[in-house]
Amino acid sequence: MTVPLPGAAPKPKDLSETQALQEARRRVRRRSWLMALAIFFSLVPLSFVSVDGKTWWFLRDATSSALVYAALGVVFWIIYAVERRRSNSL
Repeated sequence: MTVPLPGAAPKPKDLSETQALQEARRRVRRRSWLMALAIFFSLVPLSFVSVDGKTWWFLRDATSSALVYAALGVVFWIIYAVERRRSNSL
């Protein structure tokens, strides 16, 4: 007596749909990480700290480091835009 197990092995048609769904999830996850990194590196140069009544502004007091962070932010925004355009073309 053979009884098929529900969900034991997906049919070939369902397998390709499952792979497509996993690919879409992976792309969305990567895109969200890219956006998070782009926002972080874009805002870090604008950060400041106040210690003992004195305010330190990252962009003013460490200009070269702030420019590196800003450049990384631009790079991540470009990668994010490319990924978004690539996923919209599908």
